[in-house]
Amino acid sequence: MIDLRKGDCLELMKDVPDSSVDLVLTDPPYNIGKDKWDKIPNYIEWCGEWLKECQRILKLSGTLYFWHNDIEQSSELVVWIKNNTDFVFNSMNVWDKGDFRALSWKNPSCESDLRTWFNTCEYCYCFVKKQGLSANDCNKAVRRYDVNYNLINLRNYFKSIAEFIGAKNTKQINEKANTRKFEHAFYVFGRKAVIEKSGKYDHPTRVGSCQWEFPNRENYNELTELFNLRDFEGFREYDDLLNEYNKSRYIHNVDKEHNNVWKSNKKNNGKQHSCKKPSDILERIIKVSSDYGDTVLDCFMGSGSTGVACINTGRNFIGIELDETYFDIAQKRIADAEKAREEQ
Repeated sequence: MIDLRKGDCLELMKDVPDSSVDLVLTDPPYNIGKDKWDKIPNYIEWCGEWLKECQRILKLSGTLYFWHNDIEQSSELVVWIKNNTDFVFNSMNVWDKGDFRALSWKNPSCESDLRTWFNTCEYCYCFVKKQGLSANDCNKAVRRYDVNYNLINLRNYFKSIAEFIGAKNTKQINEKANTRKFEHAFYVFGRKAVIEKSGKYDHPTRVGSCQWEFPNRENYNELTELFNLRDFEGFREYDDLLNEYNKSRYIHNVDKEHNNVWKSNKKNNGKQHSCKKPSDILERIIKVSSDYGDTVLDCFMGSGSTGVACINTGRNFIGIELDETYFDIAQKRIADAEKAREEQ
């Protein structure tokens, strides 16, 4: 599905349903006067409007990427996002442009009046959504890579499991006592019982720790049998838990050279847009942060490079562009990419 929309993204994004997009990958104006469209009054507040829309339309498991190359303004944006949205900073990635752009900087003139290091890179900021924990906890979780704070409901489920096990397996707490009052004690003794009886399956009960892990089927079934978990009133089958786990966990498909400094094998062999990004890097981002058949949105589509990358990787695409000239270029490039894929 390819959905191209010409107009102001602040208006057109309102028509995109809540929680319907898997990945936002976009390249907004940097507000540095690069072109006629690149000077925007109240820039941070304006960015806030489309960022709020990104938050609304992204699924809980979705990811936001946006490009920028002005550190001062992008730093303000990162702080604004932290204070005003449900996004959590994940990483800042660096595109080393190498030979992608003009090479005049390699042989500067002796008469050059340049008084700073010549910038040959751009930055791509990555954010994910948080749910149920503080921003500080979320940042800790992101640093722990695969421990996902969006799984708060599952954590609470396993906390209840530990409380159930604790209440059933200790004589140190009166089972008829007020459960609320002894909730933490039940949890502690439950964890202790799991460690003592199973030895290796206690990670699902580490609900307040970065060491929390979702169990595999074998481990969960063994815990179920070992502690008669089917007697637990809120017991859930493994497939039900696994379905929630997969829907809540943001997508991150690790590739071979998984670092945050990116180099492209492409040349800038076209003048479709003054800020064009290389297709191989866009395709890499899309493959890492979405799955085949997912929906990707670019609210500043420009000449359509993200759309072409989506076609090449088997994703659905929603593209929005205000400028009529760029929209027409994008429309043609995407149509050509669709035709080429059909002919393969």
